[in-house]
Amino acid sequence: MWLWDTINQMNTRLVSIEAKLDRLLARENRVMATIADIQTAVANETTVVQSAVTLLNQLTTALKDALASGDPAAAQTVVDQITAATQSLAEAVAANTPQPAPAA
Repeated sequence: MWLWDTINQMNTRLVSIEAKLDRLLARENRVMATIADIQTAVANETTVVQSAVTLLNQLTTALKDALASGDPAAAQTVVDQITAATQSLAEAVAANTPQPAPAA
């Protein structure tokens, strides 16, 4: 009988260990999903930043070209484009910036 009791106790412990491992694996999967979400968000942010840099570089080039041409209308067109792009970028940043919690 002593042997069977020992085997049953070991079996009970093994079942407990297996359940704990299953819980750890489930947590690991959740953590990995969270890390993947963060990596995706960082990649998206990098894309947005690069798009903004490209826009600013294009507008800078357009303004330099307009000023070099000596055409006030061309310069004003570029100024209007810069104003529109600035407004659009400011709205996008404001829309995607979390608001601070109200002070208690």
